[in-house]
Amino acid sequence: MFDFLKKKNNNRYEIIVPATSANLGPGFDCLGVSLDLYNHFFLKRTESEKYEFIGVKEEFQNDNNLVIVAAKATYFYLKIKEIPFSLEIKEEVPVSRGLGSSATCIIAGIVGAMLIGKKKLSDEEIINIATSIEGHPDNVVPAYYGSLNASFLEGNNVYHTRYDVDEGLCFNLLVPPFEMSTKESREVLPKEISYKDMVYSMSRAISIPKAMEEGDLSKLYLLLNDKIHEPYRMPLIKGSDEFIKFAKKKELPICLSGSGSTLLIISGDSIKSDLEKINPEWNYYELKICKKGTTWVEYDD
Repeated sequence: MFDFLKKKNNNRYEIIVPATSANLGPGFDCLGVSLDLYNHFFLKRTESEKYEFIGVKEEFQNDNNLVIVAAKATYFYLKIKEIPFSLEIKEEVPVSRGLGSSATCIIAGIVGAMLIGKKKLSDEEIINIATSIEGHPDNVVPAYYGSLNASFLEGNNVYHTRYDVDEGLCFNLLVPPFEMSTKESREVLPKEISYKDMVYSMSRAISIPKAMEEGDLSKLYLLLNDKIHEPYRMPLIKGSDEFIKFAKKKELPICLSGSGSTLLIISGDSIKSDLEKINPEWNYYELKICKKGTTWVEYDD
């Protein structure tokens, strides 16, 4: 993985980071799964003293771009001089829909700075830097490691456990034609939660990894129910009621993807045609688990 340290001439990289779906109902801010939908980041070291952007939306052509923010933080962490680069992004992951698009940018910026700066970072360092920028590890951990992960933050260090997921499970992402920011979705959460509701969610969250490993849809149908955040966030998703009715009728697990606005339904067979009949204005993705997490390709030119 760190062959780039041995090469002198490579200065162009493609970094591929998968989408993620965090929370999975009751696994609030601690569970996240990696899915086979990817953002591709093309970075090339340049002679310019400024970062350059190729085909990037104008609003993101500045130092507030999360790829640049993450790269700058990494150079600072490595204690090396900042090395600007050109950035091109091939986007597949919808933005501001609860699919970890920001996490893909952060991971790409950290890995890119490591590669261009020709300095080795451990996996743990990459995740710690990413979490310091993102604020929580539930998206950045599966985006980097792949598969299903449970993670928590202790001080400045992230700890995680990676679980296998049955490859027969189909993760159906239901993406509405409107965005929802994490800030907006957090503002509706209550200041206090009862012990009863906390126990309800925790008792389900701890059993999700085993059910995912076994591909047990009937158990996941029960486990993905939540009382910590979804009762307050789901009403913000206009049109979600019809999908909830559909999932209950089919006894399929359904939850918000992250904080929304995307919904996630897990199935064994394809249900895309059924979903399209419910609301043709939404977009639908049938995805499988991404096992490999973040990868990159090095070019010599």
